[in-house]
Amino acid sequence: RQSRSYRLLSYYLSKQIAELPLIIFNPTLYTIPVYWATNLLPDFGRFVAYLIVILLTTLTSQSFGYLFGATVLNVHKSISVSLVFILASMLLGGFYIKHLPFGLTWLKYLSFVKYSYSLLLQIQFDSPKAQFRCARPGELPAGELSICDTGDDAPLTSISGISIIDSEGLNDLPWYVNLIILLGFCIVARVLAYYSLRRNSRRSKE
Repeated sequence: RQSRSYRLLSYYLSKQIAELPLIIFNPTLYTIPVYWATNLLPDFGRFVAYLIVILLTTLTSQSFGYLFGATVLNVHKSISVSLVFILASMLLGGFYIKHLPFGLTWLKYLSFVKYSYSLLLQIQFDSPKAQFRCARPGELPAGELSICDTGDDAPLTSISGISIIDSEGLNDLPWYVNLIILLGFCIVARVLAYYSLRRNSRRSKE
């Protein structure tokens, strides 16, 4: 780069292309057995959609890694910032904390994990095949209510998957909106990483 034998953009793109096979191989190798072993919907189309979301989530995480690595030039500080960001994204994504305190619910829309998690649930639960048996009396821990408990004398014996994700608050956006936003996170983070790398490269020349 210092000898000006190639442009920064060429280096940046070639690095991403060189790392792409590994980024795709590892999640695919993990997802194929896990999907079928955990008894998710036995539908090949939904499996492919599930795999695509997993790969896009991996690429988005890598994009933020590029961004923090290009912005915070100290390796230890960059790793620390990345860990804090990923942890915050996971906490706001809806898996660990289902209901944020009042006034903070808007924070979940800043987490790329929220859109990935919603997509994965929509792929599995938003289907006529997604029907689940309700817990029988005595199967739940003491004091815990079932989502099937409607207060009627005759409780539900089964519940649809769409009712489950609605109750979790993860069906507020259509699947295609979640997909577009997740893709937007991936692209924007990579563009910002490039401009941050370009700015720091110019500073090092001065």
